Amino acid sequence: MPANKPWYDLPVSQGAVQFPSHQTCYRRYRQWMRTGLLNQILATIFEDLLVRGGFDLQYALQDGTIKFEYSGRGLKIFVDPQLRDTWQISSALIYSALLPGKPAHTSNESKPSPSS
Repeated sequence: MPANKPWYDLPVSQGAVQFPSHQTCYRRYRQWMRTGLLNQILATIFEDLLVRGGFDLQYALQDGTIKFEYSGRGLKIFVDPQLRDTWQISSALIYSALLPGKPAHTSNESKPSPSS
């Protein structure tokens, strides 16, 4: 879900998949934040990326493998083309989107080449 969107803009369904109401999603989010469950989920994703995937998210953010760019239209995420369509980058984007206080991503574009 894009950043700065109200909870009631969450989809109700997508194809045959039914999602909980926006009230339920918000209530669970608040509960998970209060109990620390969201932080445990984030830590598990981060550890899985490192151990199983050999992907150091912190290093990837520092060296520009993943780059966030804010503009008037929201947040764009640029990803090294070698990582596109991998489970590691999908997990990294989920992790980034779930960070408290950070907006969710609105784009999954290729990282610009040095010549651009």
